[in-house]
Amino acid sequence: MYFAITALVAFLAGIIKVGLGMGAGILFTPILTLLMGPPVAIATMALLLLTANLDALVRYWRYVQWRTVAVIAPTALLFSVMGTVLIVRLPAGPVSKAIGVISVAVGLFRLWRARVGAEPIRLRPSLWNGLVIGAIGGLLNGMSTGGGLVLGLYLLALGLPKQQFVATAPVLVFLLDLTKLSVIWGLGAFPIMVFKPVLAALPLLFVGGYVGGYLNNRLSESRFHTALSVGVVVIGCLLVAR
Repeated sequence: MYFAITALVAFLAGIIKVGLGMGAGILFTPILTLLMGPPVAIATMALLLLTANLDALVRYWRYVQWRTVAVIAPTALLFSVMGTVLIVRLPAGPVSKAIGVISVAVGLFRLWRARVGAEPIRLRPSLWNGLVIGAIGGLLNGMSTGGGLVLGLYLLALGLPKQQFVATAPVLVFLLDLTKLSVIWGLGAFPIMVFKPVLAALPLLFVGGYVGGYLNNRLSESRFHTALSVGVVVIGCLLVAR
């Protein structure tokens, strides 16, 4: 039963991660938590998402905005370590719900502006806003599954084209998940038993990544951003409902 669930989640996570660049962790971690319990669910999703992000990076590495990564990564990695350590002491639920409310508002606002034909609002990239967003995203990534969404919202505000978005977001989340896994492993809190079923499910993750890449290539820029905005609203609602 555990392998069947892991295999299905791996396939769907590959589609979402390569197709849209974000959302798989927030969608599937709560489901796995209900079915398997928090330690096994977190470890399973961490390994699957680490591989899915690496798959997306291999597919889209030519489009990665390395300057954006370099600005965000330092504070994101530092605060990810802090968040992972603090998760055992502080409740992450209220923080996740707040992220959910903001995400729903941002997603609906983007859909409304696209509906009326308004030009998207662009955020001018700078060292300071990149460092601040990195710190917030890193802390939340360590404490919950909301960090990737925060970073994704920031990349959306920069107005990155779809291929740059699905290339850059996985790089940042890959680095954060690798840091989080390293801290969990160092604390002796990683359940070793998840390795075998996750490794067995990886072929389905890559098949899902192929499907996600195909769908991404078929979507126009406008439809991609519409799909992403809808996804942000759905993910936000799931965070609020948790």
